[in-house]
Amino acid sequence: MIHAIMEAMGIALDAQFGDTCAIYAEEVPQNLERPCLFLSCIHADSEVYPSHRHRRRNQFAVQYFPAEDDRARQECLDAAERMLQCLETVRTVDRTPYLGTDIHYEIKDGVLHFFVNYNFFTRKRAAYDRMEYMRQSFKQKG
Repeated sequence: MIHAIMEAMGIALDAQFGDTCAIYAEEVPQNLERPCLFLSCIHADSEVYPSHRHRRRNQFAVQYFPAEDDRARQECLDAAERMLQCLETVRTVDRTPYLGTDIHYEIKDGVLHFFVNYNFFTRKRAAYDRMEYMRQSFKQKG
């Protein structure tokens, strides 16, 4: 599921930034071309709830490396505003929507660090044994 959400985030970011910067997931190459985005899942956990449900919390980070060092802060602020719009809700390939929560960002050393959580519930289906044979009897009135 994490891969599907990362793919949905990549699609949303590509629609917003695709013409101007490259998007990398999980690995950053040695010769980084700026401006670019780096997408990663930094924390995921699962909490058990009644009725075989699990609450999945997934925290993602998007790092934006600006093109110009002299205008880095302004470029990062502009990118953050664009990310706030495009990552508020993302849709996976099968059109399932995920609402971003706890969205925040910070700029450190001229790099934008944008954080968003996509939380959801899953349900484990219990495995039932199927009947092999069934005997039925009935009486008809009249």
